Amino acid sequence: MEKAIKVKEDVDMAFVDEVIKRWYSDQAYLIPIMQDIQTKYSYLPRAALLELQEKLNLPLVRVSEVATFYRAMSLKPKGRHQIHVCLGTACHLKGGPRIVDEFKRNLGVEVDQTTKDNEFTLQTVNCVGACALAPVVIIDGNTMGRQEPVKVRQLIAKVRKAAGIEPAPAKAEPSQAEPAKAKGKKPARVAKKAAKVAKKVSVKPKKRKR
Repeated sequence: MEKAIKVKEDVDMAFVDEVIKRWYSDQAYLIPIMQDIQTKYSYLPRAALLELQEKLNLPLVRVSEVATFYRAMSLKPKGRHQIHVCLGTACHLKGGPRIVDEFKRNLGVEVDQTTKDNEFTLQTVNCVGACALAPVVIIDGNTMGRQEPVKVRQLIAKVRKAAGIEPAPAKAEPSQAEPAKAKGKKPARVAKKAAKVAKKVSVKPKKRKR
């Protein structure tokens, strides 16, 4: 019970009721009502779905079916910035999957997941009708064509900069200088033995007396 109350506190029920009235409290407008709610919260809160069930006089199962049927709708919170990578035929053939992998590596999430700072949600979509620009990436509704895996980091940095988000901490990479230095340094015992061998090799053999 406490859990349900907590969810309700996070949702502006006055806003939900206003949206329902805006669409004449008509069951026929269930989808646009859900779209308006998702636009505000970036997902469909459970408390809002319960309100739709009550105010539109619909079975909860019907409301849930619509919420889960459409890919554009989500029952899980999404990040402030939506990243969609097209995997339609043209984009797939021109490297779409590699672009997805690069986003996953740089954001540290899988497809349909949100970063820990709630800034980015990564998703894939089917053809977006921009095959001539393949491969295509859509960020916050802005379509960017002819993308490449090497551009992914720049795209993320550009969004972070525009939104005033602190850059993600860079992953510490092993230093190349240290291993090289350690490799050239031999233990004293090994170095001493090597010196003796070198000395023996360098000594000229004595001439035999005839």
